Amino acid sequence: MLEGMKVLSFVHGLYGCGASQILADLGADVVRVEWDPENRGRPGSDYRKNGEGIFFLLTGRNQKSFAADLSRPGGRAAVVRLLEEYDTVIENCPPGFLAGLGLGYETLRTRFPRLVWCSCTAYGNGGPRAGEVDDELLMQAASGLAWLNGPGSKPPVPAGAALIEQHAASLLALGLVAAARDRDRTGRGHLVETNLLLASLDMQIETVGYYSNGGRFIPRVDTGLSTRIHQSPYGVYHTADGYITVSLTHHDRLSQIFTPGVMDRFTERDAMENREEFDKVVCEELKKRTTAEWIALFDTLKDMWYSPVNEYEQMLRDEQVIYNRPFLQMQVPEAGKVQVLGHPNRYDGENLPLRSTPPAFGEDTGTLLRRCGYTEEEIEALDRTGTVQIHQEKKE
Repeated sequence: MLEGMKVLSFVHGLYGCGASQILADLGADVVRVEWDPENRGRPGSDYRKNGEGIFFLLTGRNQKSFAADLSRPGGRAAVVRLLEEYDTVIENCPPGFLAGLGLGYETLRTRFPRLVWCSCTAYGNGGPRAGEVDDELLMQAASGLAWLNGPGSKPPVPAGAALIEQHAASLLALGLVAAARDRDRTGRGHLVETNLLLASLDMQIETVGYYSNGGRFIPRVDTGLSTRIHQSPYGVYHTADGYITVSLTHHDRLSQIFTPGVMDRFTERDAMENREEFDKVVCEELKKRTTAEWIALFDTLKDMWYSPVNEYEQMLRDEQVIYNRPFLQMQVPEAGKVQVLGHPNRYDGENLPLRSTPPAFGEDTGTLLRRCGYTEEEIEALDRTGTVQIHQEKKE
C-alpha cells in the first residue's frame, strides 16, 4: 500500500518504533538508523528470548538496519547520502539532538526541499518542559489521565499498558502519510510535529471536552465505578469468586436481576445524581453470585452490557480473540520461534504479509552504502574504524 515510500527512522521507545512498524507493515521501505546494539529501542528492558530483546522483536519486522556512529563525521555523512533516496524522516529524539549533530530539519531542508520530517517528543519542541524525559507513566500523570482512575480513598491508578505511546505511534504514522501525500502532489516538503502530551489529551477528547466546557465531574469513589462522567453501573465489580465488568445498564433491568425490592428506592435519575449510593447497591448485589453464574444469567437478557475480566491466559484462549487472528508467527535467527501481535487492520479480509523478520544490528548497512555509491574500499574503511557496523554474516 505504501510501496515506493522511503523512510529513514531515528527512533526509540514504543511510540517511535511503533510508528516505524506501522509504516513498514503497510509496505514502506523503512531503514532504522541504529547506533547501540545493546539498546535496540527501549531503555531498561530485561525481557529477552534466547538473548534477543523482545521489544525489538515486537517492533522491528519488515524494516532494515543501518548501523552508524553519528558522533563521527563519516557516520553523519553516510546518513546525508541516504537522504538523497530516503526523503522522508521519522524521529523521536530529544529536542535538539539531531540538530546538534548537523542532522536537524532546518539544516537538511535547504539541501532536500522535498524532505518530509515527522517528529514526536515528550512535551513539544518548546515550552517549559521541552526536553524532559518521554516516560509513559509520567505522561499519564502530567496529562490528567491517571487522575481519572482509581478508588477515591487511594492514589490515582495509571493504566498498566503504554496507551499514550501506542496512540502517539499511530498519530506519527498518520501525519507522515498525510504529509508525504501532499508532498507528492505539490513537490514541497513538510515538518510534522506531535508529542506525547498532545497524544494523551487526544485520547481524553471526551473527558477533557466535558470538563473544559463546564461539565460535571464527580469525585472518584470507593465502589466499582471507573468513570467520573458516566452513571452507575460502569466499572469492574467483585463477584462471589472474581470480577465482572458491567456498563451502563438501565435501572429497570437491574431491578429484574437483583434481589427483589433492593432497587425500589432508586430511579433511573439516581444512577447519575446519586450514583455513589446507587453503585454501592450494585457492588453488594454482584457479590452474591459467581462470575459464571452472572454471565449465564446475563446471556439470557437483552440490553446487558458486560464482560468477564480476562487475565492474559484467558484472553489468549478467548474464541473471539482467536477468530480475529491477531498474532503473527516468526522464525527469527537466535531468538527462534516468536509470536507477536501483527498489524491490527485487515485489508480486503486479509492480514498484511510478513516481508522480513526483524533485522540483525547493521544487517543492511553494507547494501545501503553500496546503493549510495560507496566503494568497497570506503565501506571497509568505515567498518574498520567503527564509523559503521556491518553484520558479520553480511560481510561474506
